[in-house]
Amino acid sequence: MTHTNIQLERMLESITPHLKRRDLVGYACARNYRIISTELQEYASIKNALLQELGDGAEGGVPSISPTSPNYQTFIERFEPIAQIEHDVPIMPLKYTDVVGQLTGEEILEIDWMLED
Repeated sequence: MTHTNIQLERMLESITPHLKRRDLVGYACARNYRIISTELQEYASIKNALLQELGDGAEGGVPSISPTSPNYQTFIERFEPIAQIEHDVPIMPLKYTDVVGQLTGEEILEIDWMLED
């Protein structure tokens, strides 16, 4: 299945809380994290360079840009084409039956993109 860079970035964020697990969920999340983060290396480099060039500071040590920044629109115009590039990423799926009783409903919704019937 194809996903855009921005979708993949959100997918990484959704599995990060599950990386400390020592079960099938943790294994699948770790594997998918490695695959997705490798796919996003160039995207992350470009995003970081644009934030350093056009950003208005750093939040928690990470370069950022505020929507109120005079450079925000320029950032969006330059970043959006990169954010929308699509990749066919081989995600390791889990079955819903693998996570029922292991995860809360909120946690299931976070990783719904990697679950199948």
